[in-house]
Amino acid sequence: MGLKNTDHSYGWVAKLFHWGMFLMIAGMMYVGFNLEDLKIYDVHKSFGLLILMLVVLRIIWKIKDPAPLMPKSVTNLQSKAAHAIHYLFYAIMIAFPVSGAVMSLAGGRDVPFFGLFTIEKFAEKDKVLAGIAHETHEILGLIIILLIALHILAALYHHFKLKDNILTRMSPFKKSD
Repeated sequence: MGLKNTDHSYGWVAKLFHWGMFLMIAGMMYVGFNLEDLKIYDVHKSFGLLILMLVVLRIIWKIKDPAPLMPKSVTNLQSKAAHAIHYLFYAIMIAFPVSGAVMSLAGGRDVPFFGLFTIEKFAEKDKVLAGIAHETHEILGLIIILLIALHILAALYHHFKLKDNILTRMSPFKKSD
C-alpha cells in the first residue's frame, strides 16, 4: 500500500486518518454520552484537542494529496453531495472540539492536553456562553452521528447496489492500486 492516493484508491496516510479519526470520534461519542458515569473529563478534553489537531493535519494532507477519482457509476449530483458531506464533516470535526473547549473555558474550567500543556481559562465565567457552547456541542454530536450513518449507508449502497470501488478503496485491508 502506497503512502499517497492513486487514481483508484486511498494511500495508507489517508486511510490512517480516516479510520483512526473514526475510532477516536466513536470513542469520544461513547464517552461523551457516559461522561457523568465515567468521570474522565480531562481525558475527554485531551482527546478533543487531539482530534482538532489531527483534523487540521488531515485537511493539509487532503490538499497535498487529492482523493481518488470518482467511479463512472457516480453521477454529478452524487459527487457534489459527497463533497458537500465531506466538507460538512470537516467543519463539524473542527467546531465540535472548539465548542467543547469554549464550554469548559466559559464554565471556568481549564482544558488540559494529556498533562503536556493546559489551555487555562482566560476570562470570567460566562454562563450564557457556556450554555450556548454546551447546546452547540450536543447538537454537533447528534449531527455527526447522522453524518456517519449516512456515510456508511452511502458506502454500502455503492458496494452492494452499484458494485463500484467506493467502499473498497478506503478499506484498510485492501492494497492501493
